Amino acid sequence: INFAAQIGSEIGIQADAKNFGTAYSIEEKGEERNEDIQKIALLKYQTDQTIDQISRSLQEKKISAVQFQDTVRTVIETFKTTLRNDYIFRDPKSPASFFALFQQKDGLLYFNVYDPTDVKAFAAVATAYETYYPSSPYTKGIRDISLLGLAAIRREKKARNISSKAEERTIPDLTLIDRNGTPRPLSEVVKENSKVLISFTSYEAEWSPELVKDLRSLYKKYHGTGFEIYEISVDKNTYFWQNAARTLPWITVIDRDGMAPALFNISSLPSFFIFQDGELKRLHSISKL
Repeated sequence: INFAAQIGSEIGIQADAKNFGTAYSIEEKGEERNEDIQKIALLKYQTDQTIDQISRSLQEKKISAVQFQDTVRTVIETFKTTLRNDYIFRDPKSPASFFALFQQKDGLLYFNVYDPTDVKAFAAVATAYETYYPSSPYTKGIRDISLLGLAAIRREKKARNISSKAEERTIPDLTLIDRNGTPRPLSEVVKENSKVLISFTSYEAEWSPELVKDLRSLYKKYHGTGFEIYEISVDKNTYFWQNAARTLPWITVIDRDGMAPALFNISSLPSFFIFQDGELKRLHSISKL
């Protein structure tokens, strides 16, 4: 049970033993903030349950991978839209707004500070906390997170502008964000490795699990010889991409704006390129690597 409390306040909590985290009530004189926190917690619980149900349908092959992605994307966006409109932007200085930003499932935050839309919510709360609670330890944390996201987005935008104006080169000037939020320039990757496989993919596709299996085999076989994989995901569902890519040993980045396919002149997925001995070549298949 999540709640906010001030020093000296008195809070009464009654909960059902069988449904402790969902069937409870909070009594606090003159305060409504915990009512909002409870509503957010219950909405998050319902969202988690819905996603789990959709996942079971996928496992039981009742829906396709594409249907799974579309449905999960809609559920997550509905959840985040409600939190943004009903809590965060309505009263960004509220503890409930801070609480809303850090809702997560399976260790992954629903709000992604590297997403241009989500970072606005982080920035709104950070600004409010700096104004109303300048000495709070929470203020520094939310401010640092917001600045980190804004800086990453600016770097990505700058790299995109530079890439669009650059003359044609052996390797396109491309910098994208990896699953940890770190900018990963492709030019640095090819400098540090003797052979780089550039793979364009989508984790929403039905063929994705088989491709990951093949890439794992290649990586295990050749990584010790200077081989690296720079995998570019064009998925729009950041949550699913982070979840799917969390255990991958190679470099995986996301291209939400569709810049990379244009630079490499590709029109279908998956697509592959190999960079070796200063030369970039398109591959029709990775089976002969």
